[in-house]
Amino acid sequence: MFSVFNRIFLDQDVLKSECDAVSLNTLETALKNLQEIVESRRVSEYVRNQKISEYLKQLQADGIDPSELIPGLGSSSQGAVKSRRPKRPAKYQYTLPSGEVKTWTGQGRTPLPIQEHMAKGGSMDDFLIR
Repeated sequence: MFSVFNRIFLDQDVLKSECDAVSLNTLETALKNLQEIVESRRVSEYVRNQKISEYLKQLQADGIDPSELIPGLGSSSQGAVKSRRPKRPAKYQYTLPSGEVKTWTGQGRTPLPIQEHMAKGGSMDDFLIR
């Protein structure tokens, strides 16, 4: 639904084209509904921001740094930081027509020089790094 909204409401040419087929009364009703939705959203966000501000003041009054609440998010060094998966080691090595030597892990698209070699009846084993 979000993409339909973007396609119609955020592209002025598409919006004008769609509105040309609708009566003025219908457009005015749609405008009123949209204004009510926007105003409701503004009020909700204002209330939410006020609550966040109050919570932050309470935390600071109690001497609590907000970053301490969720380990790993703040500047505190205590949090568990999720480590990245190590990079896969290269399994294959091939040479480009320019003479540049490249490696490939075997994941993703097969490099063109390897594809061409295999099309001629070659084997992937010809490119294995030993």
